[in-house]
Amino acid sequence: MTNRGLPGMTLSATYGRGDNIDGTRADINGGYADLYGDGGSHWERDFSVEYVVQNGPAKDLSIRLLQSTHRASSQQGEADVDELQLIVEYPLELL
Repeated sequence: MTNRGLPGMTLSATYGRGDNIDGTRADINGGYADLYGDGGSHWERDFSVEYVVQNGPAKDLSIRLLQSTHRASSQQGEADVDELQLIVEYPLELL
């Protein structure tokens, strides 16, 4: 069996959708009071690419680029959101 692509590289895509959401029974004392109606819908789509250094002085350093899109109907309290994030992680052994 042969390896394909670049060792340490990961690609992912996710999609989530909700509809017919009834938010009219939200707690009147809660943070979502008066933000939700009946018949709401929303969706979210995420794409990411991550690379983890396989060896050398920066071994296990990971660099991830994430693009997210979220859309909600007017009956939902969430806003439409577009994000582009660059996440860099390096594990440290402290003890």
